[in-house]
Parts: sequence; structure tokens; C-alpha cells
Amino acid sequence: MNILTLDIVLKLQNDIEILPFDSKSGNEVYLISVENRNYTVSKILYAIIKLVDGSRSVNDILVKISANGYSLSEEKILNIFSCYLIPNGIVVGDCETVSKKKYYFYLKYSLLSKASLHPITNILKYLFSRTYSIPIMIGLFIFFVHLVIFEKAALVSFTDIKGLDLILLYFIIYITIFFHELGHLSACHFYNVEYEEMGVGLYLYFLVFYSDVSKTWKLKRKQRIIVDLGGIYFQLIALFFLYIVFILSRSSIIVYAIHLTILSILFSLNPFFKFDGYWLISDIMGIENLRKHVYNYFKETIKKIFTGNKTSHNSTSQNLPKGIKYSFIVYVILSNSFFLLNIMYLVNIFSFRLNDVNIKLYTAIRGLSSNFYNANISGMLSDLNNIFPYLLMLFSFLIIFAANIKKTINAFKKYKVQTVTEVKRVL
Repeated sequence: MNILTLDIVLKLQNDIEILPFDSKSGNEVYLISVENRNYTVSKILYAIIKLVDGSRSVNDILVKISANGYSLSEEKILNIFSCYLIPNGIVVGDCETVSKKKYYFYLKYSLLSKASLHPITNILKYLFSRTYSIPIMIGLFIFFVHLVIFEKAALVSFTDIKGLDLILLYFIIYITIFFHELGHLSACHFYNVEYEEMGVGLYLYFLVFYSDVSKTWKLKRKQRIIVDLGGIYFQLIALFFLYIVFILSRSSIIVYAIHLTILSILFSLNPFFKFDGYWLISDIMGIENLRKHVYNYFKETIKKIFTGNKTSHNSTSQNLPKGIKYSFIVYVILSNSFFLLNIMYLVNIFSFRLNDVNIKLYTAIRGLSSNFYNANISGMLSDLNNIFPYLLMLFSFLIIFAANIKKTINAFKKYKVQTVTEVKRVL
């Protein structure tokens, strides 16, 4: 690997796209898309990148950027290229490239490619046009009013379901979740933005479906909000059709499916995990990498408290409009409180209820073995349903533990890319 010097001529990566980024951060931010990766950069980095044309040397760029009013030393500009722009593949050079991030998942598996999804979303995209969306939203509102007033009693009567009925219930729920993901992708198609695959992944200790819609960062904030809500919009439509089936059948399976779909919608609106609610809050406030800014603000606040350094400030909150700033501070408090309570809850489960979990798991495994020996299919399915949550939780925490060990080791690498921030978006 060659050492970067001032006389070296650099060029931009092929097919690079640079756009203004719609943000409320108060700073001028730009979005750079290159090789299916998206980065946000500051105004000064944008000015430097625009000067990279394949004919100017690093020194020429330094002279030009200094003439434009920016104060940079030779060491600083060499550091910007060698540690940020070249490793992230924005500028072509003889330097180690930063490995591609694996979204927010410890494990993931692609189910459907964009080629196979394109014909479907090409039809469903029209549900986001005003011609269809306004009547649908009015219809959904009337539907929910009717549901609450006239069908409340019927929808709270539960009967036990097991065996094949349980499989049918899972199938219905996965269909509604699949339709949820189609909502995000169809919204992308409506705004003429490419999307990537749809798949399944392990996020924290949740097994979730996801859609890679990272290119929606190119959209205006209001359009990104529509993409964020697209999944819930489609799931509400699915809920309407489930209700029609319930009216015709009065099936207890459909009652469960309706309740679980509503819970799924509420769960996806959680603003603290990186689900739909998180991206919605991020776009409403106009802050990309919201989690990172929350962490930085919290860290700076703790630093002020223990060091008494009142000159320290957080650039994110300082440059936000007043209303957004207060909303961001409230979100910081709620977010950290939520994760603290979540950790306490998990510690409680694994420290005080581990023995109980072991007993239940042991009992379920013995029951599965007995039912298998007796060829009791219904009993086997019921036992598998009891075992699966425990095994998934155990497996998830083993993966998380291994991943955090790896992150700790990687923290001792020579440098960490912070000036150029990659933004990924999965819904």
C-alpha cells in the first residue's frame, strides 16, 4: 500500500451521486450514493469532494479549498482522504476499504430479490396515489369506528387453538407481515426509488422481516415519512380483509389473527428499536443516524456533569430548531430510560427465572419426545410452539454476545470512520 502524498492525483468513484440531504440538523448536509452505499457528509467534505476531478492533486485541492475560506492543514486534508474518503469508496485510491456493514442484524437471509418483487410493487404503488389513498384512508377510519363500537364484544372472546389451527394462524400472520413489507417497497416504487431485497433477520433478540430501502435517503423528508408509514398502511388494509373473513366465518383463528396483527402494528411503531417508529421519528425530526446522536448527546451530558466543563456542547441539539430541539431532548431521555428498563427486564428474566425456563424447556422437550414416539402430530406441534421462543431467545443472546466481543476487538483498530457517516435504512 502506497503512502498518500500531496502530489498524488485522485479521482471519484464511478457512478457516484451527490445530492442535498433533507435534514433539520441546522448544518448543511449532503448525501453521497456510491456502490449501493449511502453516506452523509458535511459542507466542507462536500466542497473537497467536488474538487476531486481526476486532474487535481491533493495539494491543488488544498490550495483551492483554502482559497474558498476553509482552513485546513496538509496533515488534515491527507487524513480526510486516507482515513475517510478513500476507505469508504468515495474516492479511488490505494487504501484499505471499509467492509460493508451488515445492516442492523446479527444474521439475515434474503427471501425475495427486487427483480421478483418489481411486478408486484408496480401494481400496488397506485395505492399511494391520492386517487386511491384518500378513499382508502376514509374507509379504514370508518372501519375502525365500526370495529370498536359494534364488534368489540365478538373480538374479545377467545377459544384455545392448537395443532393445525395454530399453523394456519402463523400463516395468516406471516402473510400480513409480508404485506407490511410490500407497503414499504410499493411506496419506494411510487416515488421512483430503487429498493433492494426483502428478507428475514435477527435484530437484537427479535426475528424480523425487513426490506432494504436505503436509497430512500434521496427523498424529501415528507416522502420518506410516507415510506415509513407504507407498511402500516398496507397492514391496516390487510386487517380490513381479515375482518371481512371474520364476518363471514366467525372463526376464532381470525379473532387471534386480528389481535396479533394489531399488536404487530403497535410493535412496529416502537420508536426506540430500529423499526418503523424509529425511522418515522427520525424523519419527523429530520435527524439522520438518530441513535448515534442520542448516544453522543447522552455522552456529552454525562461528561458535563462529571467534569464541570460547561463549554462542551452537542452539535446536533445546538443547531436544531427550538421545537425540534426540545423533542430531541425528550427522545434522548425516553430512549435511554427505555433501554435501561429493557436491560433490567432481561437481567431479571435470565437471573431470577432461568430455572423456571429450564424446567419449562425440559418439560416441553420431554413432551415432544413422547408425542413423537406416539405419533401425536397435534401434540408435537403444540410442544414445538412452546420450545421455539426459548430456543430463539437463547440463540439470539449467544449471537449478540459473540457480536459484541467482535465489536470490542475491532475498537482497537487503527482508525474509526466518524467524519463520513454511512446511513442504512431497513424497514
